[in-house]
Amino acid sequence: MSLHETISKSINGDLSSYEYLVNEFQGLAITYAYSILRDYQLAEDAAQEAFILLFLNIKNLKEPLAFVSWLKKLTFTCCNRITRKKNLEVYDEDLEQKPSDKSITKIIEISEKATLVQESLSLLTNDQKEAIILHYYLDKKYSDIANMLGITETAVANRIYSGKKKLKKIMLITMKDYLVELSMNKDSFTRKVLEQVPNITTQDPRVQENFQFCGCMRAIMQYLNKDSSLDFIYFAGITGALFCNVWSYNPKWQYSESTVSFFQYNGRQEIIVSAFRSIGYKCEIVSEIDLKENTKKYLKKIVESLDSGFPVMTYGIVGPPTCSLITGYDEGGEVLIGWSAFQNGDHGFPDGYEPCGYYRKRNGLDESYGLIFFGEECEPMNNQDIVKTALKNIKQVVNLPKTNRNLYGIDAYTAWAEAFLQDKDFIENASELDTYLDVHCGQKVIVMTGRTYGAEFLSRLKNYDSPYNILIDKLIDLCEKENAILNKFWQLEPSFYFDSKNLINQNYRRQMVDIILEASEIYNQFVHTCDL
Repeated sequence: MSLHETISKSINGDLSSYEYLVNEFQGLAITYAYSILRDYQLAEDAAQEAFILLFLNIKNLKEPLAFVSWLKKLTFTCCNRITRKKNLEVYDEDLEQKPSDKSITKIIEISEKATLVQESLSLLTNDQKEAIILHYYLDKKYSDIANMLGITETAVANRIYSGKKKLKKIMLITMKDYLVELSMNKDSFTRKVLEQVPNITTQDPRVQENFQFCGCMRAIMQYLNKDSSLDFIYFAGITGALFCNVWSYNPKWQYSESTVSFFQYNGRQEIIVSAFRSIGYKCEIVSEIDLKENTKKYLKKIVESLDSGFPVMTYGIVGPPTCSLITGYDEGGEVLIGWSAFQNGDHGFPDGYEPCGYYRKRNGLDESYGLIFFGEECEPMNNQDIVKTALKNIKQVVNLPKTNRNLYGIDAYTAWAEAFLQDKDFIENASELDTYLDVHCGQKVIVMTGRTYGAEFLSRLKNYDSPYNILIDKLIDLCEKENAILNKFWQLEPSFYFDSKNLINQNYRRQMVDIILEASEIYNQFVHTCDL
């Protein structure tokens, strides 16, 4: 009986066919569960529960060729239930999978080997069968199998040796070919997750990491066990992000984050390149156009990067096009795994979350605006070059020209103030009031974050004892003065968010404008000082 026929008979309630599926696929389900849970006993529990759900719900499987994807989803859901202790839900949409690329004819041809393979496996003890599947199917080394099963490498070798003695040579080859070619082959279950990559959102309560690229770089440095000084403030400083003012005018009243601007517009990517070079790495930046035209090429490159131990940065995946991390993949790259600053918001992830909290996103590159890969290592910058690079980037950032979407520098400050002088926009019951408030509060915190940590970053540069210390002292003084003025907002606005109806009050808005314009005068002095 072919695999397709076996699955079809199981759907129609044939118990012997269901038993065959359990016997045939339980080892692979356990292995997949173990790759998530890292606990063999729990992996067995998850696989057992998945097959129970399979039995209870198999009549809902509309397409027999979707069996492999469905079983994987059930196993993953059971793993989540074990780790998160949540109620299990099986959704019908999880059952509506596209057929695999293999034709029905190919699957029937492959499955003709199933009876022979099953008979061969039945000759082995469970320990022998387990070791042989892990070694010959998943290409696991003896050391990996020993770690997975909690036994010595000698014990692994003995299990495989004794199992092989029970099998004829031709049978072992047939079994390996069958397991690799079967529609539930290792590509269906291939996954790689870089464990313990820190979240890209704020880790230190004293530091508000409002520039996602810099938060991603900080997280990667921690994961790679680099110097602790390579933190958020370092990357936000050397890129100039701490000193950047951005205001979106097309469309109006829309949040803009400076490091997105560096990435999206030609001529500014060198800022990101310089941040990588300062720490001793080259990088590859992939544009949205290139990514859309060569998605398969870059998906393969993501897999290769993760296999070599390096996360990949992406703009998008979920929510606004800010920087996120790809820290793993599943199903050979069809599902991407990682951290996003917006993964717990309204955007949601229908493919769920990893037990450690990573998002899971199927076809994630469809919503990516570009990628950044770590390249080969190079000589890191010395302290003097770091100072020069930082001052060069700061000077470029505060003088960025207007684009078809954003205003920068002093023009951004002016536009921020002028936006609150448009009385016609602030009428009773205006549906946009909450949006205006969100953008204002975001702008306020971004600028205040920048000046607070900007002064700290510049103080670090002074420790490098460069010939620019007099200039750096002037910049620190201006950062502190600008931030002191911006802190007046807290007298006017006692909390981060307040009643948006306050914006209807013209007097109230005039006080906000006064603070913005006063701060802009200091910022203007900062810009001119950078130009010296």
